[in-house]
Amino acid sequence: MDQQCAFPNRGRRAAGLAALWLLPLLWGAVAWGWQQQRWAWTYGESGADFATSVQRLEDGYLGAGYTNSYGSGKQDGWVWRLDEQGSSRWQKVYGGAEDDDFLAAALAADGGMVAAGSTLSFGVIGQDAWAMRLDAAGESVWQYAYGGVGNEAAQAIWPTVDGGYVLAGSSSSGSAGGADGWVWRLDAAGDIVWQFVYGGPAVDEFQAVTATTDGGFVVAGETWSFGAALSDGWLLKLDGSGGVVWQKRYGDLLADGWLALQAAADGGVIVAGYTDSVGTGGQDAWVMRLDAAGDALWQMAYGGVDADRAEALLTLADGSYLVAGVTESFGAGHEDAWVLRLDDGGKIVWQKTYGGSLAGDVASAITAAPAGGAVFAGHTFSFGAGEVDAWGVRLDGQGLADDATLGQDSWGVAVPAAIEGRPTNAAALPAAIAARSLPAQAQAVDAAAAALAPRRVIIRNALTPTPPATAISPTATASPAIAYWSLGLACLLIAWVGLRLWPGIRRRRDF
Repeated sequence: MDQQCAFPNRGRRAAGLAALWLLPLLWGAVAWGWQQQRWAWTYGESGADFATSVQRLEDGYLGAGYTNSYGSGKQDGWVWRLDEQGSSRWQKVYGGAEDDDFLAAALAADGGMVAAGSTLSFGVIGQDAWAMRLDAAGESVWQYAYGGVGNEAAQAIWPTVDGGYVLAGSSSSGSAGGADGWVWRLDAAGDIVWQFVYGGPAVDEFQAVTATTDGGFVVAGETWSFGAALSDGWLLKLDGSGGVVWQKRYGDLLADGWLALQAAADGGVIVAGYTDSVGTGGQDAWVMRLDAAGDALWQMAYGGVDADRAEALLTLADGSYLVAGVTESFGAGHEDAWVLRLDDGGKIVWQKTYGGSLAGDVASAITAAPAGGAVFAGHTFSFGAGEVDAWGVRLDGQGLADDATLGQDSWGVAVPAAIEGRPTNAAALPAAIAARSLPAQAQAVDAAAAALAPRRVIIRNALTPTPPATAISPTATASPAIAYWSLGLACLLIAWVGLRLWPGIRRRRDF
């Protein structure tokens, strides 16, 4: 009878011991999963290579930029396809004998993209804007140069509901001043539907464009023609035909400008860039949420005593925002990539810097990733094979990257800014700028480059900055993976101790 009663106790003991042994393995598996959400790679060779755009695909990412390491000329447009872990599936360069680049890109419905920038190899005189439609394998479907006798560049692109694209940048061909903001709409074949230049007697240009819920567009940039003293942030609301619905400038006596833009569900927008007029010192990153009429709902400046700016924006599913750019106020070097997560009112949820000991580590673009993470792209002088390399960094939902030293907390202060939008009187002028077809110039990167494996970024001795007295409270910099492995080892130790003590405990209980 006693032996029969002992069997259930033995079963419970075995189940308990199995749980103690399995728990560390489960924690380890979770830790491995967390670790796979993060990576950091550089892409390039001995020359200067830059990433200016990154787009999320179903099974990876599509990046664009320009390279001096590969190609047929001095500088060529560059596109590469990455898998979920950041490894290169393919990469190709596009261009002629002179400098050509891709400064922006938008996805196409077939898994390809339209990459846009500028070209000195093709066109009429000087620099022209350049757009190339690529299929999912990176082969050129069509490409055109757009411009006149002056200099033109495409800085931003957005897909339209009819399969075409709207582009924004600058043009000095027949402008009202040194350069004007320029917006043109293309159909699916790359032909111009309409185009206008907007500006005054000084230099004006657009850096970002987005579609709005009413079928129109908003373009953002900076204006020297209508600023309070130096440049001001400049925002125009256009209808579907390029007509001006309203336009406003935002700024004060020093230099201010917009570099990134996203539409909001209520018909307004959120814009980001830089300001010298308000903030904590020097140049600060600047973010403003606007309603459909262009009036500020809230605005904040973020930074420290040195130069900081925002270059990219991402709206998350919960209505919060990721802001990416560069900081000289915080981090391990003179310039570090900088990512901030803001709530829907502009307050900082977390912020981190990424980089090494050299100046020139910058986050220029950002896109969503699975499991609440993100990927930013830019360039780095601190790591890689050459003078400067393109850089891609996969973050988890807390901003952590490849290891615990990549992703240091920063202490940028959020300062409410009191700058209102002021109407401007810039006219929209029809642009007499032609589109010219070009011979396809897509080349697969040569064998040496195609075999190039991206280099993992390993950062050692990253310095933790000293927070100012008015700092927000930093969050822990420890990697979640390290925490899970530590907890797993603790469970393993408990299991081992339990096994050693169990016989003595059993004898006492029997006694």
